[in-house]
Amino acid sequence: MTLSWRVRLSNPVETLDDVCNVPVGTGILLLAVDANQVDHNNVLDNDSFGIAVANFCTGNHLPPGCTGGAIDEDPNDDVVSNNKVFGNGGNVDPKVDPVFAVDLAWDTSGTGNCWEHNKHGTEFPSPLPTCH
Repeated sequence: MTLSWRVRLSNPVETLDDVCNVPVGTGILLLAVDANQVDHNNVLDNDSFGIAVANFCTGNHLPPGCTGGAIDEDPNDDVVSNNKVFGNGGNVDPKVDPVFAVDLAWDTSGTGNCWEHNKHGTEFPSPLPTCH
């Protein structure tokens, strides 16, 4: 099954909810998750970014070690493959560092994260690690 993602609305969540920290215009965000597979999606025209993999603290604009070891803050062993990701990052939320205003984004944290067989226009960093 192929899913299409377009986020056009401002975040409607109450300000006391953790979800309210998700930047407006987010496509798919893997924040401090392990062993996830994101594949066969159409992720198009999101304002902030298409698909991003990030450390919990980095993704929340907090200093490294922000959880005091309560959780593993890094994303590990995530696979992003066979997605069509275009037109993202054109009107980035101020909470997002502009370097991540791309189709495929990674903050270089964690180990074993990889990308393969994606059709996309932009990425950071370039090149992203491929899967073995």
